[in-house]
Amino acid sequence: MVDSNDNVGIIILGNNNSEKSFLGNVILKRELLQHKYQELSFLGQSYIVYNIPSLIEAEQERIDLNKREIYTFFQQHPRSIVLFVFGINNESIRHEDIVAFTVLNQELLLMMKIRNNRWTMKIE
Repeated sequence: MVDSNDNVGIIILGNNNSEKSFLGNVILKRELLQHKYQELSFLGQSYIVYNIPSLIEAEQERIDLNKREIYTFFQQHPRSIVLFVFGINNESIRHEDIVAFTVLNQELLLMMKIRNNRWTMKIE
């Protein structure tokens, strides 16, 4: 992973079949699937677009690895934008995506020690 505080990080998170890679491809205007991250320059600002595999995995080892990757990304790119991609099932957000978002949101708030609700969403 590129280590630079000059870059703004864009991390794309979500579960399987939520079209994370498609969103990354649209942002980059090229295939993101070939690599975990790609660099992008837009209006004089450098960005790193990073695609994390599914958040909900069958194996705990894989979940732990994904958490470490997210943590490392934020350490290397403290100025980051989080894009959480929700999948749709019968015109509704999938339950597993709501669960993953809620857990991830709490983890990120603790990890980054953010105490405001600037980018959170209340789900009831």
